[in-house]
Amino acid sequence: VGIKLNKGSDLLNIICLDTETTGLNHYDDEILQLSIIDGSGAILFSEYVKPVHHECWTDAEKVNHISPSMVKGCKPLLYYAHTIQRILENADMIVGYNIHGFDLPFIFNSGIEYHAKENSIVVDVMLAFAPIYGDYNERYGNYKWKSLSICADYYGYEFNAHDSLED
Repeated sequence: VGIKLNKGSDLLNIICLDTETTGLNHYDDEILQLSIIDGSGAILFSEYVKPVHHECWTDAEKVNHISPSMVKGCKPLLYYAHTIQRILENADMIVGYNIHGFDLPFIFNSGIEYHAKENSIVVDVMLAFAPIYGDYNERYGNYKWKSLSICADYYGYEFNAHDSLED
């Protein structure tokens, strides 16, 4: 994300966000970690949060390595609702990987309200990367979505996947 684009005489407020969760269902599962950075890479928000309805998440823990003991003393996500809303609502551009189908639905289904800034946009890098990678699916007539790890590898970027601040 590390860029700022001119919007008239102002700079665009670009943010990038990612979540780690108790599972894949944005209606039933909960956020365990949320990180938001700005266009220059400065951390605006990065917290582990305690889920309200889940006491364990064995399958997700195997992937994101976030254990119940890691979040036991953390505050619930809604404790930070005002801060998160302010960051989202001030953004001209929100960027993320699978943000449309995953991160934003988790955030909004958790009770965080969002009133988009006029002319703001959401950029889902996963959707943009699919045709660049070029793995076309004849059956469905579109490009296959690829993981963040495959995208990072494609561009020669090394990171520790499944930590929202790293992702």
